[in-house]
Amino acid sequence: MQTQPVFEPTGRPSWDDYCEPRWDVLCNPLPDFEIDPDSTQRFRFPLAADLDGETIVDAELVLEDGLSFSDLSLGDTTVSVLLHGANWGGLYRVTVRYTTSDGQVIDKTYRFVTREL
Repeated sequence: MQTQPVFEPTGRPSWDDYCEPRWDVLCNPLPDFEIDPDSTQRFRFPLAADLDGETIVDAELVLEDGLSFSDLSLGDTTVSVLLHGANWGGLYRVTVRYTTSDGQVIDKTYRFVTREL
């Protein structure tokens, strides 16, 4: 069985990939991820840097209209999910709202831009 690739932030895409001076909405700041609107992709959100030694005990996603998710899974320091429903030319914000083992509820927002991958 072939496994699907998992997308993780490995550095932000280049300014030249998306931006022209008139496109402020795409350029400030640059997106964290690229998403292909024709596919369902698994994304992993690494959150260890924000946990201060705690673990994730619960999580939910807050999505903008049009984007949807399935198969949310938790690791001690990561949240992963299948995302789908993006439209061409779209810029989406996905907020991961997670609860830590010491009871904190933290929101972390990631920016997605559509691009054929």
